[in-house]
This record gives sequence, C-alpha cells and structure tokens, in this order.
Amino acid sequence: MILYFRIGLNNLDSHCDQTMILRLCIGKIITALTLKGLTMIPTRVFLRDGWAKIEIAIARGKKKHDRRADLAKRDAQRQVERALREKFK
Repeated sequence: MILYFRIGLNNLDSHCDQTMILRLCIGKIITALTLKGLTMIPTRVFLRDGWAKIEIAIARGKKKHDRRADLAKRDAQRQVERALREKFK
C-alpha cells in the first residue's frame, strides 16, 4: 500500500500537517489489517543513532491450497537432493 499526499513548499515544515499525514497513514493501515484481513510485513529496517525506522508492506496471506503446493515442491526437492547425496557418497 503506497500512500501519496500533496505537500507544498509553504507547509513543508508544518508539524501539524505532518502529524495529520501520519494519522491518516496509520488509520489506513489499521483499516486494511482489521477489515480486509491483510498482514503487515517488515521489508527493511534502518538503524541510526539508537532509533529504528521500519519499512512495511501490506500483503494478503496465501490460501491453503497454495501452501500445500509449496510444501509438496519443497518436499520433492529435498528428496531429490537426498537421493543425489546418497548416489555420490
């Protein structure tokens, strides 16, 4: 979810406007998480002077059939690797 806001040069330093923008962003994120059943995922972490800045992404989780397909692929790949290791011992 990418949120865009119009900030002009005149009100760039206005603390009130920045606070309002943050509240709108947080409100949209909370709405997406609670009503739509989405998940918040941290994508990047920036550390500086004892502070952490976290970039987040909002995503929809996998369906059960997608998870099962991925597990089957991983299991098949493990079996192939195990067979190759046994063959070349």
